[in-house]
Amino acid sequence: STTGLNFMNRRIPNGTYGGVRGRGLVTPSYSIDVTAFWLTDHFLYWYNQPMFLHKGGRRLLRQYKHILWDWNGTLLDDRDLALNIVNSMLGKRGLLSITLEAYLDLFAHPVMDFYKAIGLGPDIITVEEIAHEFKSGYDAGCPTCHLQVGAKEALYFFRLAGVRQSILSASHSETLLRFVTHFGVQEYFDSLVGLDNHHAHSKVEQGIWWLRQQELEPSEVLLLGDTDHDFEVAERLGCDCILVARGHQSAARLKACGVPVIRDLTELHHLNA
Repeated sequence: STTGLNFMNRRIPNGTYGGVRGRGLVTPSYSIDVTAFWLTDHFLYWYNQPMFLHKGGRRLLRQYKHILWDWNGTLLDDRDLALNIVNSMLGKRGLLSITLEAYLDLFAHPVMDFYKAIGLGPDIITVEEIAHEFKSGYDAGCPTCHLQVGAKEALYFFRLAGVRQSILSASHSETLLRFVTHFGVQEYFDSLVGLDNHHAHSKVEQGIWWLRQQELEPSEVLLLGDTDHDFEVAERLGCDCILVARGHQSAARLKACGVPVIRDLTELHHLNA
């Protein structure tokens, strides 16, 4: 009907409806019959997606109350951009560029260890120069990146199921907010936790601070990341971790952490129950 069509095209404000915690599900001004029909049809569509149908997806819903996402490389596919910026730094100083495979094998936290490993030590470039050049290149290039395969589906899956979500990132807080908003996914998160500087060396401390603000046990939190540093953060927080091998480190390095590793976010539903 015309009423139903208008409702489906209407932006619904944040809220809660029918016992489902989340954003965008509130009682509208239309008749309850039209609302109930739309919500039922919409829910059944998503319920029939692989994450809901497979027992691995259902296990995630039973076990965790909060998903703590990493941003760069986990939700945002930005590794090619990062590699291009790094190779630009090398080229400006007469050094050979590195391949993607080398980048995935060498990238590490603290990031200065990575730069030293590729020849950009303190005798070649200062910490301030690295921070400035990387930020300038990243700010210019990030809008051309894309979300990872399956990212929006995973975010919607957890939100519809009433599982809260936040981001813990080594990005500067203002940069994180700007790009999460740019890619249109800010509505999915309770909080965005970034760093107050661009040197990316205290993600663990930020994670500990975040967890202390929550009324949660560590066992109720699942951290999703793309590096062994994310695994280290999860260990310090005492929460479980799943690593995604489409970001800034190779699958072999991630598997050495001893936690589940998936190729991309569409594989979340394949995890063993």
